[in-house]
Amino acid sequence: MERGGDAAISRLRGASSSLSAILRASGELEGRLAESGGRISLKLEALADASGAVAPLRAQSMAARALDSRISRAVTPALSLLRSFSLAESLQRRLSRGQGRRGGGLPALLEYVGWVERLEAAVGSVTAGCEPAVQRLQEAVEFC
Repeated sequence: MERGGDAAISRLRGASSSLSAILRASGELEGRLAESGGRISLKLEALADASGAVAPLRAQSMAARALDSRISRAVTPALSLLRSFSLAESLQRRLSRGQGRRGGGLPALLEYVGWVERLEAAVGSVTAGCEPAVQRLQEAVEFC
């Protein structure tokens, strides 16, 4: 039986040695974990600070996008209005040039009336486009 007892004691010593090694390794890991936990805490604090610093930039970015959208909405009717002004000015110049040619007879008169009708349509377009263009521009300016 002594042989069986020696084997059991030998196994117990081996198990004890293994447990001691595991406990030492566990202690070392606990120390490393405590060290890295401190570093992680510092990194989390830095991340929170960075997030706080970025928040105003995000708000400004969102405001800039909203302003860009309003400006884009304001530009379309304003460009249309400017085109109508340009057309009306061009027609007015043609009419004033045609007024000097009085001896053209009926064809010249019909041409002149055609230009007057086009000018009337252009002025109507300017009148119709004025209010929406001004309103959209005013919205963009008020948003700022």
